[in-house]
Amino acid sequence: DREDVAFVRADIARVPLPEASMGGVHAGAAIHCWPEPRSAVAEIARVLEPGATFCGTTFLSPKVPFGDDGTQQAVDAALRELASAVAGRVGGPRGFRQWNTRDLAELCAECGLVDFAADVRGGFVFYSAKKPEAYD
Repeated sequence: DREDVAFVRADIARVPLPEASMGGVHAGAAIHCWPEPRSAVAEIARVLEPGATFCGTTFLSPKVPFGDDGTQQAVDAALRELASAVAGRVGGPRGFRQWNTRDLAELCAECGLVDFAADVRGGFVFYSAKKPEAYD
């Protein structure tokens, strides 16, 4: 019986919590379904306390053989655009996107998170990033 633990179900783009109020956020197998990942991660960054961690898991896009991170990112973007155009909706026929670690790292950085880390296991990735400590 812990009174200091809360589970909240909410729209990820409008979390009903005050700024800097959460000691951590976990989003397991979720980001690939979010219609606007940038808005969602920015909202997570908003509610995190300074120094707190955001972690999640998601599906990786199929690895491009012999390609570096930049090549993987470019191929993924082109395939996402094609799938969306053919299906007539963002996310293609399945309605979700697969990620690569570079896109995840850049998304976290764009939303003000630091110390991105990723642990890739097959077609799945566990990732984390932190809200910077408060400045004096």
